[in-house]
Amino acid sequence: MVVDFRAMRSFGTTFPARRLPGAALLAALALALSAAGPEAKVGPGENARPKLRISHAGELLVASPAMPDPRFRESVVLLLQHDEGGALGLIVNRVLARVKPAELFAQHGLEAPAGGGEVEVHYGGPVDPDRGFVLHSAEGSPPPLIRVNERVGVSPVEQVLRAMARGEGPRRAVFMVGYAGWGPGQLEEEMRRGAWFTAPADEDILFDPAQATKWRRAMERRFRTL
Repeated sequence: MVVDFRAMRSFGTTFPARRLPGAALLAALALALSAAGPEAKVGPGENARPKLRISHAGELLVASPAMPDPRFRESVVLLLQHDEGGALGLIVNRVLARVKPAELFAQHGLEAPAGGGEVEVHYGGPVDPDRGFVLHSAEGSPPPLIRVNERVGVSPVEQVLRAMARGEGPRRAVFMVGYAGWGPGQLEEEMRRGAWFTAPADEDILFDPAQATKWRRAMERRFRTL
């Protein structure tokens, strides 16, 4: 499902397009987040290539100090998928804008729950910057369409907003536009060149609003590069 973030088009215009992942990988993400259906588990398909030695799906990618790409400098990425077809993930430490809840709910014909404040909209990555996602804790109803682990999932924006309007939404939620994608073998090559470390996907990093310290904290928890 494509969320209408055209009113905030500047989210994507200053970030040149990163190399796209394989067509099958991109289609799988679009299908999982647009189709109504049973809960999906991120993983390789039936016709996958030979297995990776290590998959880092469900972990954090942490940009090393040597990261050459300025778009990912000091970024922390939750890897949703990492298999023979490539990888995709969501950057979790960059806020693009803050919007009133009523504006977000009104896009879907919903009335915002009572309460003030603002909703932070994050930059999830340079691929498909008009597409919206919600990274959220996995309790509540309905369950996430993509389950990252037992505690965390990803769903379309409208699904989460409707649950929130009914008072059944997740305890924690991060709204995002765009995502990061790598083609087959691309992420592994970047890791071999020392551009990325990995770290556990701790919820205090995923959902903590203290964005300025996330990269440092993730670096302190890094444990391997391949």
